[in-house]
Amino acid sequence: MSSTKSEWQNKQELTLEEYFNLRFKDTAQYANLLIKELGEEKAYQILDKHAIKEGKEYGKELIKDRKPLTSKADLSEFWHSLYSEPFWDSCLEIQYLEEAKDCFKYNVTKCIWAHTFHKLGATELGFHTMCMGDYGIAKGLSPNVTLKRSKTLMQGDDCCDFRWVWKEP
Repeated sequence: MSSTKSEWQNKQELTLEEYFNLRFKDTAQYANLLIKELGEEKAYQILDKHAIKEGKEYGKELIKDRKPLTSKADLSEFWHSLYSEPFWDSCLEIQYLEEAKDCFKYNVTKCIWAHTFHKLGATELGFHTMCMGDYGIAKGLSPNVTLKRSKTLMQGDDCCDFRWVWKEP
């Protein structure tokens, strides 16, 4: 190749929505095959386990080049810093809430993942392949972090209510 820039690094004219639809269409198809073969309960157990495992690895990756989390204040700073990055700003609409002593709270009111799986008619699969991974992210960030969430856009709620709880060691 004569160019120093790889052809894979060329910018393409593709919206986030187009990219996400292309990216997750196969995910939904494969997960549907798994459900047909194993039944919903077993398939969702497998998908949850995989999403949590991958989420944990992703959480470790997110934190590796950042300041380690040693307090709830660090946890709050981490999420504010991450979500100020352009990618996340394009993918999520976040409403920050008043923080509690041991909990960083926010609601996600728009999410490209939920939007994508809604368009694919596969929100239950989206919940098990995407949303469940958030619990793994908590484990990957720190053993002192847990996620509590009772609502998701993916399941038709008005928001995803993220409550990242810090437990002192």
